[in-house]
Amino acid sequence: MAVSALPAYAARKALVVGINDYAHVSKLDKAVNDARAMSAALRSIGFDVLTVEDATRRQLNRALLDFTSKLNAGDDALFFFAGHGVEIDGRNYLLPTDVPDAAPGQDSFVKGETIAADAVLEAIRKREARVSILVLDACRNNPFQQLGTRSLGGRRGLARQIAPEGTFIMYSAGVGQTALDALSEDDPHPNSVFTRSLIPLLKNPGLSLTQTARLVRRDVQRIAATVSHNQRPAYYDEVTGDFVFTRGPKRQTSQQSAACRIWPQISRSAGEAEISSFLQSCPTGVFHALARARLREISTEKHASLTPGGTSLTHSATGIGRSAPRHACDRLAASNGDVNAVTAGVLFQQIDSARAIKACRDAVKQWPEEARFSYQLGRALDKAEENVEALVHYRRAAAFRYAAAINSIGTMHEYGESVPSNRTRAIEFYEQAAELGDGNGLYNLARAYETGDGKAQSFQRAAKLYREAAQQGQADAMYAYGLLIDRGSLGSKDPAKALAWYKRAAAQDQSDASYAIGLMYHDGTGVTRDYSTAHSWFRRAAEQSHANAMYMIGRDLENGYGVSKSSRAAAVWISKSLAAGGQFTATSLVKERALWGRNFWRELQRELRKSGHYSGRIDGQPGPSTIAAVRAALRTD
Repeated sequence: MAVSALPAYAARKALVVGINDYAHVSKLDKAVNDARAMSAALRSIGFDVLTVEDATRRQLNRALLDFTSKLNAGDDALFFFAGHGVEIDGRNYLLPTDVPDAAPGQDSFVKGETIAADAVLEAIRKREARVSILVLDACRNNPFQQLGTRSLGGRRGLARQIAPEGTFIMYSAGVGQTALDALSEDDPHPNSVFTRSLIPLLKNPGLSLTQTARLVRRDVQRIAATVSHNQRPAYYDEVTGDFVFTRGPKRQTSQQSAACRIWPQISRSAGEAEISSFLQSCPTGVFHALARARLREISTEKHASLTPGGTSLTHSATGIGRSAPRHACDRLAASNGDVNAVTAGVLFQQIDSARAIKACRDAVKQWPEEARFSYQLGRALDKAEENVEALVHYRRAAAFRYAAAINSIGTMHEYGESVPSNRTRAIEFYEQAAELGDGNGLYNLARAYETGDGKAQSFQRAAKLYREAAQQGQADAMYAYGLLIDRGSLGSKDPAKALAWYKRAAAQDQSDASYAIGLMYHDGTGVTRDYSTAHSWFRRAAEQSHANAMYMIGRDLENGYGVSKSSRAAAVWISKSLAAGGQFTATSLVKERALWGRNFWRELQRELRKSGHYSGRIDGQPGPSTIAAVRAALRTD
């Protein structure tokens, strides 16, 4: 075991662990390299780092004790682990180098020979750290997997771990996924796919934890997809304060700034070699993003499919050539809220990013003055999480006062996508979009007035803006206005009027509205109680992946309200709700266990076993292992 010194009284401290040399389970190649690279990166940005390599369980416990004993209240603490990990009964265990091999049924034995990830987090939190960060590159294949037999613990990956207040947890892969150590046997990169994506971002000034995690997720997904592997890093954020790895804004040198300014002069004539040289001279900023976009366009043109006669499909002599990208871009990327689009109807979630990006690039190239194509290209890139380039095209459209693009820029400022999160700037863009009559801009500005976040709270002002947005066909605004009425925020409650607005929103498939209508019929609020009608509205919302609606369906099936009682069907719906991210469902199951009968718990255990989250007895008892499985089944990424 190699351990580097840890200076005392530091404000930012890290314990970094890498384990390759397992004695009794499969060895790893890159975990120690990952730990060394992570340690170097953290030291370069001001962390005091304790690095542990190939540690036994006793050595790992000693390192954890040494690390936590030097933490002071208010410190920022980070724990990084690269090595094998395994999920057992909904908890994650990190494997030291001397962990013994084990067979199915020896779960308790393995637990005693490993380190529980939540125990590491709890040891840090007891020292009253300001921010506690847990980064686990430990979602590799289960080392206890027995070929042709049942494995010990979860078959794949790690379980979701609840992030207590003040903590941030990042996994190298999502629940049920495995993380790639390498892309192939001859992959020359010294680090795992996750760590090689994470480390460069640590030195990027001003990135929040969430922004860092999202960028890592995008990069890892892209890299893993090149070998047909699905790896989507997950993160769980309960940090309430501000934290950035590297402080300060990203600045260009005066030499770099001058180099960037030549882009407008060379943009139309530059070839691949000249653009590549420009990118090296101008490493950041809008012109850098534009140059990258142009380089991609050149690459796409070189590899474009040709008709049998050798003519590019974009300029086919069939008569559809120049109009094809125009219609394709509208069809693939237009949204219901974009009243300027020739063909509307594609919601953001439904965009086929790859096809839309190609079609809209072609449209932008042929009609650069038509703002909607730049906007729709931005939306397609946004959907693909190519946020920097998306912002470039949103800005192009916004220069023509294209309201939907201005609103999208506001959204990027609100959520910190490719720009630092800035609520004040976001609202400025929402105001501009609202002045131009954009429904989404009106809705977003109304939210600020309703919540008092960025504007002096005014329910009356919010209601006015919601109504204006609703006139533009904005379904979320219809629901929000109905909710203000339902809650009595505008004076006395008016359930009948609220119901009318909910139904207008539900007619546009707004799932929250369908759920709200179901609750009104379920509780008899403003209408005659009718469980059967409530059930139909819950089903409608559930079809749109509304987790709380799924919970209500399961609850009614368990009680026989409006439907035939069935604990089996109830368990299926509750399982679906957890898989859809039903935090309320998980909380209810944990805190109100007695509300659910033993038959239900038995059926839920079977469902949790099917999904790979439960391996205990089917006994109908909501004990610790069952509750742990419920928490593990809750999807939050």
